[in-house]
Amino acid sequence: MGRRPGEVMGWNSLGITHDFMARQVRPGELCIDATAGRGRDTLLLARLTGPTGRVIALDIQPEAVEATRSLLRAEGVSGWCEVHQLGHQELEKVAQPGTAGCIVFNLGWLPGGDHRIHTTARTTLPALEQALRLLRPGGALSLCVYYGKENGLEERDAVLRWLAGLDSRIWNVLRLDFPNRKNDPPIPVFIQREGPACRRCHALPAPFGGLTLRRAIATAWSLSQQGRSGPAGFSHVYIEKKPGNPLSIPLTCGKIKLDCTDYERKERMRAMATRSKVKVLGTTYYITTSGSEDRVRRIEEQMNEQLAAIQEQRPSLSTLDALVILSLNLMDEITDAENSTDRMREQLSQYLEDAAKARMELEDQRRVCERVTQELEDERRLCTQFRQELEKQKRQFDRARMELSRLGLDEEQ
Repeated sequence: MGRRPGEVMGWNSLGITHDFMARQVRPGELCIDATAGRGRDTLLLARLTGPTGRVIALDIQPEAVEATRSLLRAEGVSGWCEVHQLGHQELEKVAQPGTAGCIVFNLGWLPGGDHRIHTTARTTLPALEQALRLLRPGGALSLCVYYGKENGLEERDAVLRWLAGLDSRIWNVLRLDFPNRKNDPPIPVFIQREGPACRRCHALPAPFGGLTLRRAIATAWSLSQQGRSGPAGFSHVYIEKKPGNPLSIPLTCGKIKLDCTDYERKERMRAMATRSKVKVLGTTYYITTSGSEDRVRRIEEQMNEQLAAIQEQRPSLSTLDALVILSLNLMDEITDAENSTDRMREQLSQYLEDAAKARMELEDQRRVCERVTQELEDERRLCTQFRQELEKQKRQFDRARMELSRLGLDEEQ
């Protein structure tokens, strides 16, 4: 890249964002440009990850997709890059949860393009939620919010409210502003997921991804004994067992202690699970569940009632046929529930957008009221000054009349 480590490219949103990316991205990992635009961020990610990495770029506009592909081909990095004509709200179609090291967003419009075509809160907020799910532990998201002009302030306000609601125990959020710059300067934001991929961690080579958990732990311990586990003072080894299942293995006091959010949770659930006996239409089945015995009995009772109702309506059905019909009915109910949830989610999203608009209109009205109040206050002061001036003129008139009266008496005498 031609820059020394730690050297900031420039005191502007682009320079700060690119410097952050250069510090965050590691060679050989997956990075995503969710709003490719003209491809500058995609190109930087490709150079940072190198041929052993993978870069995915998305953009909804064909012009942006073609511009990004042309730039990557011209720079000779297209071999490990993919460019898709998709909206940024479709991130989960191109990557698995917990696999991305860096995800980049630039909200607004295509540079040099039609400003009437721009991102909106309706698609941006779901896209950001998906992006957080795709980040690996220690991974980061770079977000640059361009606002004003045609896209107004609605998306900016919605994103800033969303940022304020992120759980500080999981996400570190840094927001930068340019308070003395005019014309709606962009707002760079950086979000980092808490996790073991920090300065004190050592990422093991890719071959560990194919090992079983037991072999991976043994190999990691062997490396640590050979002094190859990382820099001095490290506290644990970071292993990517498989996409979406990061493992953190602390190596302290000559012992290995497994600390894995996903794996440990599954192990706890497995340990809590109990083997329960369920009787359905006279046939006994055994299931393994972490639910309580009362819950199992309620499910058993409901299934028997529904199956009995189905066989009562159609006595010729076998138990298997009745179970199939019950399963289809349940699937239909689940589909209806999912559709209802989607509708509720859309309604909630629309409600949030309407609430944001109402809040902005209320803020505008408040400013109008403040301006009218100030104008009334100015008018009141003018009236007071005018009344004082009238009082002054009246006193002068009275003195003049008294003086004329005195002069008239003197002439008579």
